[in-house]
Amino acid sequence: MSFQNLNIVTRLGLGFGALIVLAIGLGTFSLFTMGTLAALTENLHEHPMAVTNAAADARGNILAMRLEIVTAALSEKPEEIDVSARRIDQLEAATYDDFNLMLNRFLGDKAQIQRAFQTFKDWKPFRDQVLALAREGQRDEAMKVVRGPGGQRAEAARTEIKDVNTWAQQKGDDFYRSATLQRDNAIRITCVILATIFVLALLVALLITRSITRPVARLRGAMVRLAEGDHGVEIPFTGLTNEIGAMAGTVQVFKEIGVQKLQMDAAERQRQEDERQAAAAQRDREQQIGQEIAALIAAVGGGDLSRRVDLAGKDGFYRAMSEGINSLTDTVEAIITDLTVVAGALAEGDLSKRITKDYLQRHLQPARGDRRSDHPRHRRDFGRRRRGLGRQRRSFGTDRAAGLEPGRDRGLHGAAGRDGAHQRRKRPACQQDGRRGAECRRTGRQGCRVGH
Repeated sequence: MSFQNLNIVTRLGLGFGALIVLAIGLGTFSLFTMGTLAALTENLHEHPMAVTNAAADARGNILAMRLEIVTAALSEKPEEIDVSARRIDQLEAATYDDFNLMLNRFLGDKAQIQRAFQTFKDWKPFRDQVLALAREGQRDEAMKVVRGPGGQRAEAARTEIKDVNTWAQQKGDDFYRSATLQRDNAIRITCVILATIFVLALLVALLITRSITRPVARLRGAMVRLAEGDHGVEIPFTGLTNEIGAMAGTVQVFKEIGVQKLQMDAAERQRQEDERQAAAAQRDREQQIGQEIAALIAAVGGGDLSRRVDLAGKDGFYRAMSEGINSLTDTVEAIITDLTVVAGALAEGDLSKRITKDYLQRHLQPARGDRRSDHPRHRRDFGRRRRGLGRQRRSFGTDRAAGLEPGRDRGLHGAAGRDGAHQRRKRPACQQDGRRGAECRRTGRQGCRVGH
């Protein structure tokens, strides 16, 4: 697993863990250095300083013993001599302790201390001799011993102890220099470690910060581009499994939703455009069909019954309407054809011609199942139309029986037609407007020449 794929908590834990390890290392080194300095200080105290102090005490005791011996040698009272003797014994015991301490703590050649110790022991007979001469009152002889061999032995012991002291001081100086050097090294190393920890802390902080802020900044840039409408932007870090990857996945979802919305908007616009085009095409079709129907009506009105509405490219309601108009035109053409034939036959005096097709049943009878056909007004209209046609037929028969040429009195030919028109104006209203005889009887109209 790469560092970039680690989650933020793990990165912070690794960074702080590295700092803790460095801090532990620094603490361990500091403890070790302090232990070394403590050991050097202890050695300095336990050995050179102890030996130096013991040597100084021994030399001081020897000097004090020489003074007590001189005092005893010059004393005239036995009590004073006894006091000096006891004091000398005390100083001697203390000097023995100092020599024992030097033997235990001295780090150099202990033979040097042993020679000084032996010289001190060799001084004791001379001290006893001086005290004995002093008790006997031989003060001059006692002083000779003090100034002679006894004094030489005491001075020799002090000189040898001084040499031990000098060596111990040198050793103490060595310890001090070692301690100082160790301290300086510890300070330098501690400073280096602190600087290293500081630099590493900065690097770790920078690395962790950049590993978090840079992906977040790139994601922010992608989100800004998405907000500006750029849905082609590539969302980075979607393959990561940490928090950055989760954020990138969320942004990817936003992008997909935006793309889907754009697609839906484009589809909606396309649908509206298709509807607009379909509506425009429908209007064009309606206009074209209207123009065709108007042209057909105009042609029929002008006597041209050969034209029809073209059914090509029409479906649904428009095809049904066109078929109905064509069928109606066919029927009108057939009726006019039949009427022309019958009228022509009547004009020739042939009353045998008949209209055999039942156009009334075909076109005037309401559709089956249409409840409006059951209305009384509708039934009266259909019956009135039938009786009107029958009355027209009978009028032709009446004219024939009266010796008139059928159709002449109705304005079909010249003056006879004008006379016929004059007679029509004088005829009852039922004959002029095709009313039924039942209406004449119902209204009480008189003088109707048409037999009902």
